[in-house]
Amino acid sequence: MIASLPGIEFVPLRLLRAMVRRDVLGMNYHSIGPVPAPHAYSVMDQKTPSQFEADLTFIEKHFRPVSYADVLAARGGNGTLPRRACL
Repeated sequence: MIASLPGIEFVPLRLLRAMVRRDVLGMNYHSIGPVPAPHAYSVMDQKTPSQFEADLTFIEKHFRPVSYADVLAARGGNGTLPRRACL
């Protein structure tokens, strides 16, 4: 399998995996509410508060939340991130 990056036509997948760090998973939510936001319902999914709470319970059970400071420290050689780190 071959991946494509801007400015690079083809990079073998094994090389791409070696080049790109995958030691932290970034997560974000754009919209949480009891009803879909009228301005965004057609362009993004929206979670209800109970769905969001279930997601947080899953994340807490399966991942280890870290802060931006933790990630920056690990990138700077001042510490390590836990296995299954998420931001």
